[in-house]
Amino acid sequence: MQNVNYQSVIDDEQVLLEVSNGAYAFMNKIKANSITSIWLKLSKFITESLKAQKGVLLPNLGTFRVGPIVGETSRKKIRPVFSLLEGRYGNVSQEKNRYVVGGNSPIIQPNYSLLASSSGLHRHACQRILFEVLQRLSIYVLAGRVLKVSFPGLGILQTNRAGRLEFQFNAFLMEAFEHEREKLMPEMEVADTAEKMYDQNEPDIRHGLKQVYLHDPPLLRPASATSSMRPSTGGSIASSYRPGSAMSLPSTTALSAASGVTLRPRSASSRPRSGSSSRSGSGPLSGATNIPVGSTTRRTTSTERIRRLAHQPYDSADLLDLWKLCSSQDRLRSGCVPRLTMEGWLHKEGRDVLSQVNDATVMELLTVHTHGKAGKHILYKPFLDALKALLRTSLPPQGRVVSGSVVQESAISHDASSMLSGGEGPGPEFGSRSRSASPSGERERRPEGAHFENHDEEEAVRRPRGRDGS
Repeated sequence: MQNVNYQSVIDDEQVLLEVSNGAYAFMNKIKANSITSIWLKLSKFITESLKAQKGVLLPNLGTFRVGPIVGETSRKKIRPVFSLLEGRYGNVSQEKNRYVVGGNSPIIQPNYSLLASSSGLHRHACQRILFEVLQRLSIYVLAGRVLKVSFPGLGILQTNRAGRLEFQFNAFLMEAFEHEREKLMPEMEVADTAEKMYDQNEPDIRHGLKQVYLHDPPLLRPASATSSMRPSTGGSIASSYRPGSAMSLPSTTALSAASGVTLRPRSASSRPRSGSSSRSGSGPLSGATNIPVGSTTRRTTSTERIRRLAHQPYDSADLLDLWKLCSSQDRLRSGCVPRLTMEGWLHKEGRDVLSQVNDATVMELLTVHTHGKAGKHILYKPFLDALKALLRTSLPPQGRVVSGSVVQESAISHDASSMLSGGEGPGPEFGSRSRSASPSGERERRPEGAHFENHDEEEAVRRPRGRDGS
């Protein structure tokens, strides 16, 4: 029996060496350098995920989480923590974390496809190697061995002097979080009361931490938008009016007395025409267009909204909703979403798109843009681009656009009827005969006993006859 020194320190080199000498690595001829490369790539993946405000779940070992420290009211410090799995390592003595991390940052699993492509192995082999490494590491943790496992660039999982297990993060990683906090905190100062009054329909513009929820976050607005959206100090009642709200405007005399402007009734000649487009055509402010509203709040917000929508990748609202759903689902930015999820979104959110495109075409596009051998994922961006191209090529049945004017379907049908009455083109019997012969649009089948010597005779039999039978 081989002598084992149970007092020796278990490091990452010993764990990786045991995995490289294992049966799976020997049968699949996986070298030790490849296993070391996978371990380095895993550490780098966890580091980049923590910097992107995402936690990572290591199978059979523990969870890395990141978020704001609970209890910090003046300044929010962002710190990462590591904890073992509670159910598996309930009896293992673990050092208590210095920070209690809050927020709802997402927790992801290692991207085995990315790790496999960077290490030059198959995805299944990469996943199996990482599983064996973490499994052996968990065995040593449960056995109570002294550990000093290094995650390059991330930290060290070690046993301290008190015999408790702790994870000591890299000093450079903690310094990066400290610099990020110093860079973000000046933008997170609480604004004064006047700057908090802005259009509630517009979304908050948050800087820096976008995927970590901060407890009671302050209202963040850019300096230009805050200065333009600040209400006027003249005390105008009309400046506080917002279209679409339930607040009713006071009378015209009250408005004129509050704003200090005399309102003159509009004459019939100054009224806008019914065909012209104006902002004061109807609504509560139609008779008070001369009221100084202080700041152009609605004009500024509509302009910003138009600029924001101008950079959207799709004009169709359904395609845009599908793209947003896929982008929110694809947290790793791999470009893929599950096929079942995409089909469910198509039936739920893209009914108008499915009504304009043939079902067989949609299924063919799903098959073409399937990613992976299992066929469970879809490359959503090329798929949506293909749907966009199909929607552009398919014209609406009401008419078509020619040099800025719309030619109605009635005019097209009139030209077609005159063309048929003049004798040009095929007769009506040909159309009815072809539709009755093949309602599905397929070509006629060849008779079983028919054999053709050349293609001319075959095409002569297949070609339908005209009115005179020729």
